[in-house]
Amino acid sequence: MVEVPTANSRFSNNNTCSSTSYLTNYYPLQLVRSYSISLTVPQFHPKKLAIHSKFGSKEVGRMSESALSSQLSSLTKEELLVIIEGISVKFGPSVTNFVNDMLMKQQQRVNDNAAVAIVAAVANNAQEDPTSEISAPEEIVAKKKKQKQQKVFDMNKYRQRHIALQVQYEGGAFHGFASQEGRSNNVKLPIDQQTETVEKQLFDKLLQLKLIGDRPSCNYSRCGRTDKGVSALGQVISLNMRSAIPLELPAESIPRHPCDKINISLHEELESSMTTEHKKRKNDDNHEVQHKEVKELDYCSLLNNKLPSSIRVIGWSEVTDEFDARFSAASRTYRYFFIKRNLDIQLMNEAAVHLLGEHDFRNLCKIDIAHVTNFRREIISAHVIPFIEDVVSPDLSIMMLEIKGVAFLWHMVRCIMSVLFLVGQRKEDPTIIQKLLDINAIPAKPVYAMAPELPLVLHDCGYSNLQIHKQPKNLWSLCNHYESLWETHMVAAARIQNTLKYLRSCVVRQQDVAEFLKLFQSTNEVTAVADNKRFKVESSESNGPVSMVWGDVLQYVRDNYHLAPHDLSPTEVYSMRLERNYVPLVQREVAHTYEDRLVSMSSAKKEKLQQNKLKGIAASADGIKFFEKMQREGGKHD
Repeated sequence: MVEVPTANSRFSNNNTCSSTSYLTNYYPLQLVRSYSISLTVPQFHPKKLAIHSKFGSKEVGRMSESALSSQLSSLTKEELLVIIEGISVKFGPSVTNFVNDMLMKQQQRVNDNAAVAIVAAVANNAQEDPTSEISAPEEIVAKKKKQKQQKVFDMNKYRQRHIALQVQYEGGAFHGFASQEGRSNNVKLPIDQQTETVEKQLFDKLLQLKLIGDRPSCNYSRCGRTDKGVSALGQVISLNMRSAIPLELPAESIPRHPCDKINISLHEELESSMTTEHKKRKNDDNHEVQHKEVKELDYCSLLNNKLPSSIRVIGWSEVTDEFDARFSAASRTYRYFFIKRNLDIQLMNEAAVHLLGEHDFRNLCKIDIAHVTNFRREIISAHVIPFIEDVVSPDLSIMMLEIKGVAFLWHMVRCIMSVLFLVGQRKEDPTIIQKLLDINAIPAKPVYAMAPELPLVLHDCGYSNLQIHKQPKNLWSLCNHYESLWETHMVAAARIQNTLKYLRSCVVRQQDVAEFLKLFQSTNEVTAVADNKRFKVESSESNGPVSMVWGDVLQYVRDNYHLAPHDLSPTEVYSMRLERNYVPLVQREVAHTYEDRLVSMSSAKKEKLQQNKLKGIAASADGIKFFEKMQREGGKHD
């Protein structure tokens, strides 16, 4: 029999209020509440229901601390002893003795940490298994830590499917697509100091969702390796992912499309894949055969709910085991967006024609000497076309270079775009592309700046035998996301346009304009017409308007010098007159040739280069057959 307070204790008939006050003031009331709720279990003895009949489990559960304290003030000694005895029956002597010790401390406060621990133990045990006996608080903590450590997700219990995912991302927030090594001077960096990339985000979420076991074992490949700041709409990756389809289901019965589902019979061979609920239902029902509707995991929704808003999965398809997102790709298509302004689009297209076919692009890329030994690449198509035409102001139309090739070198598209801009500004002849592709005439790359990275998008990765499936639910969510994003940027653009309108309406003095225009021409006197308004600008103050609108001056500079404020940095504007000082590409200083770099490269890079050469020799023997075979790999079909 459990020890309980006697008549000589604090809980005598003369001290009913004191005993109740001790319980409400020194012992946490959640224990009484948990016990009252647990009395709903049928096997409890009727005499233990005194507290339950007094308040009711639901009512006790809703009571605040103050309300419960008020109600407990009416408890008699007998009712209090019923609670203690009930705790003994339900939770065992170790807990009951602990409670008794606390209640017997008439003049001392109960240890708060111990009280909190015991209440948590009682409450957790009541929720998980109301009929079980619990251990002391320290034993509970140790047991839960042990259980947590032993819980391991076993990927082998699930079917795995080779999946191709189409991924979209805004590159401005990331240091490229591919994960970095996470090292600095051969020292591994902490996770929070490693470079943030799109691939790192994808694998973090894939592991978090238990869709893969780890990266080395998931048969991962990617189509393109975009640089820092470059975005993608059609990036494709492939990897083995956990499936919701039971292991025992024959391969020919697996639904191939993300929206498809299949009804299967729950025979004995599928018993291991059934949930506890299904097994219980099977035992309760008298039907010989039950059916279960099977549908694949919604990979797009699962990942999009976890990934940052700048990364989105657009669709997926199951692919053959031999499929490789890189080697199975037949082409890649890039788009580079820009504002037309005063660029000559016809000249740019004449230059782009020279890109077609297979050429050595070492003068139109950044040479990765340790990893690349072959600079020949094939361009299938290249042209500059309108993306959004502005009929009212044609110079504000949004244009794009769309270039499609089998593969691309490092920074190749940005270098091509930079030279096309020079052609469009009439600083270079369209034949400059042809000259740069002739490595005999120009063996080393002239010094020139690359075009900015943010307007560049990997638009599409083409495959001969793969179609990425899309789901209406996911497309609806994606459209909602991007329409909201578009609206946000359009409103921001309107604010900027408002500022530009104000700046163009500003009035400036004519002598200040005359001094400013000396930066662009060699004479001191200019006569121009802008917006059908004639104005004269002279170096000395004489006959003419005292002031003029700044928008008229901008138009004059644009018409006569083919320049706009965004074309030059403030330093360039105030340090040189570009029309007179521009140096053609073929006359510029050149970088070191590829052969010179081979001589001066470090020993580590030489070793890496030798390894890549050996791989290239091994692949070249059967290279054509290899790529033909890989391009036949693709989506699985019913």
